[in-house]
Amino acid sequence: WKVKESSSNGNGIECTGEKVMEIRCPPAARIIWHPSIPSQIILLHRLAAATGGGLDAVVGATHIDLLKLKTAPHEEEGHPVGICNSEPVVGGDGTLKFVLQGDPQRMGMNDLCWSRIDSRHVLTAHNDGYVRLWNLGYANSHDGLDSATCLVEVRVGPEPSTGDDDDDDVVERCMFLPSYNNASIRPADGHSTHPAGASYMTNPFLTVTKKGSEVTLWSPFLTTTTSSSTPSLPTKVRVFQIANASPHRYDVSFITFPPTPMPHPDPKPPTTYVVLANDTDGSIYALHLATTFRDEPSVLPTKRIAVVHGFDYLVPFRAVHPIYSCTAASSVSTDTGAVGLHNIDLYCVQSK
Repeated sequence: WKVKESSSNGNGIECTGEKVMEIRCPPAARIIWHPSIPSQIILLHRLAAATGGGLDAVVGATHIDLLKLKTAPHEEEGHPVGICNSEPVVGGDGTLKFVLQGDPQRMGMNDLCWSRIDSRHVLTAHNDGYVRLWNLGYANSHDGLDSATCLVEVRVGPEPSTGDDDDDDVVERCMFLPSYNNASIRPADGHSTHPAGASYMTNPFLTVTKKGSEVTLWSPFLTTTTSSSTPSLPTKVRVFQIANASPHRYDVSFITFPPTPMPHPDPKPPTTYVVLANDTDGSIYALHLATTFRDEPSVLPTKRIAVVHGFDYLVPFRAVHPIYSCTAASSVSTDTGAVGLHNIDLYCVQSK
């Protein structure tokens, strides 16, 4: 849609919309836009659908390049319409599937995030307790479908002792932290732990499990040599969990304030809060990430990088009405006594 302001009346500003493009994809449940390329989107499917082949292949999502998608005019309104489904298609139609092997219920995708370092890399969160890193630049064929390449999978929680998956294993969210280069459990002082000869494939990232009550901080995926396309596995840096958590779900998002502008006599690294909002009792927690600047000696000339090394404090507060979903954003305060400081703004869907 193209949304524009049409008029202003006593009830506020009235907006109208114009359809720009329509995509028909029956399995789609959620749209995730590329953070900086508006023609790139990924549709998460409601349930990973079997392809119909004999290899237990399932489709969990579809990447669409809107500039390459084949379209036809709408029968009545005239705007372009693209058809996207899970049937085998000829390559070059502007779509690319995310195909995996296994049980459709367990392989389902719950979340997805794009890498800010290389937009070909995408991280996905799954019902089976894994996150998977994909490369959109290399396609493989599965049952006649062009699929993105799964580079590596990482188990978030411990392997189940009985061999059966548990609901607590479900990875509900995954989020890259684009303001940080590395993550390490080392103290604030000292050099980065970036291995010699390695390069960052992604930023550090967070995973969310146990109905939003557990947040895990991970180091980045690294490439060990310039010729290797397979990343090294990330490591857990810190785990935060709400003790005696509510049986209800927490909606989790994060907000980052920019670093102190350089040059500055006392430069500060970026500041990030993870916001956890309960969908029933209105409780909200703002979890602060511990961060610092460090030297990166493996890069010449040596440069300062932002590193996150855990969680250092928590601010609890409560909303009057339950929060069903929320998005955290920042603004610069104009309040007396706080001019120039940053606010955390929560945009919420609540019961009333």
